[in-house]
Amino acid sequence: MQSKTNLQATIALIGAAAIFASAGGLTTGSTKNRTGSAKGQYAFIEEDVKRAIKTNQKSKSFSQWLNSGYTPLDIFQNMRSLKAPAAWQKLCSTLKQLTPENAALFENEVISQQGKEKIPCLDETAKRLQKFWAEKSNYLDKGETTERVTEQSSPETEHNFLNKQEVVITFEGGPDRVHTPRILQTLRRLGKNAVFFQYGQNVREFSELTREAAEDGHMIASAGWSASRMAALADGLLTIKDLETDLEKSQSTISLVAGGSTWPLIRLASTNLPPYAQSLIQKHGLKPFSWTIDSLDWKTRNPRNIVRLIINALVMENRGVLRLHDGYEQTVIALPAILREIDALGFKTVIPASFQIAHTSR
Repeated sequence: MQSKTNLQATIALIGAAAIFASAGGLTTGSTKNRTGSAKGQYAFIEEDVKRAIKTNQKSKSFSQWLNSGYTPLDIFQNMRSLKAPAAWQKLCSTLKQLTPENAALFENEVISQQGKEKIPCLDETAKRLQKFWAEKSNYLDKGETTERVTEQSSPETEHNFLNKQEVVITFEGGPDRVHTPRILQTLRRLGKNAVFFQYGQNVREFSELTREAAEDGHMIASAGWSASRMAALADGLLTIKDLETDLEKSQSTISLVAGGSTWPLIRLASTNLPPYAQSLIQKHGLKPFSWTIDSLDWKTRNPRNIVRLIINALVMENRGVLRLHDGYEQTVIALPAILREIDALGFKTVIPASFQIAHTSR
């Protein structure tokens, strides 16, 4: 009798565990399509947030991070699909427990969410991050960026077209209303030009910012249609027809807005592309344009780290194509210090006059 009772108890436990897992209580796979159980009180949300932070740090490339299934965008999309106030409260309490630097990983989605459907409990996180970034900005304003580190990014491409002490500044992603205007303001104030690799979808939504960048003398090129579509491409989920449509849409949208400032270049977040992607890019008259110094700005919330890495690598390489992202507060804050250091070291920022650039992504 005792044996039968134990067996029934074991079966009940197994069944309960299965229900808990299907309800989202286990952090496996990705954040997509998670749902909360009545008793679980959305405990999986805290685990997903922790997983996002760890995944960001462990990802070896920006494209790997985008495709991880644990980006802040993935988490917030799942939150919206839950349509449960209790789930938002759990997210807010989880973000409140994080250090400001870790909470800053989620800042873009916090801002985006408040612009769509305001979640009152997220206001506290937004205010805390404003204070955090103000402190980081004040620290850099004091000019404390002279310390050098030995870490440097691995060159992705050759840069034979650059002379010694020449630098090409490139921004990837965007435009958006939060970061792009301040990037443009900094470049304008310090008299620098850059190449902006922008998403066609964003250009369509924020065409005035792309037009402003072009009028300031910056060159505009394509980063594909959208971040999510490029992530799908890296995962092999876009058909040849889908990619062709995306390339045509992004190029025509950018050309319509930027006019003569449009470059027949493209930079996709992933360099691990299916064979058909390379042939389609060539078919549309586009040339892949990569980087030699990756700022890793997507991986750190410390602007000083970005400045250190870039300047250290520039000193060692004595030239370079910088990869920065339009879409991160840490990049906006680091940019003035980067440009000041470049000038102090005698480097010259340039935009190559020729489209015939021997840059190919690996």
